[in-house]
Amino acid sequence: MLSPATLLRIQDSGLLTVWFGEFFAGHLTQMENFITWTQPSGRLQLELEAENDFGRLPFGNFVQRLLQTKVVYAFSTKLILSSFTQYDSESRQMGINNRLRWTIRLWNRGWRHPIGDDVPLFAPLADQFVVKLRWIFRR
Repeated sequence: MLSPATLLRIQDSGLLTVWFGEFFAGHLTQMENFITWTQPSGRLQLELEAENDFGRLPFGNFVQRLLQTKVVYAFSTKLILSSFTQYDSESRQMGINNRLRWTIRLWNRGWRHPIGDDVPLFAPLADQFVVKLRWIFRR
């Protein structure tokens, strides 16, 4: 069972939390921290996160780390590039997820014809057009 021990906030842009307690007949200390920075214009946002687990068990000790970064850049309100990267020390693997979001308006949207006299003749179903493009890189 883990219990909160220490909480430190850095000007609403960062946080450090330390948890500790009993863990499978041993002891676990977990440190979670993050820091976020946003450019004053709002176009660029950076976020770094880390989770460090330090375990002391009767059959051995372990250290496990999870590191994450997130970068978001808005070229405009309709074109946004985001990247999420994660590294796990247990699997020794890095995962990267990049997304380019482009919001466009088309004249041809999904329409439905509602039943009833006091509603418009046609009403839009959705205001989005989704395209998914995916690459998988493997060794």
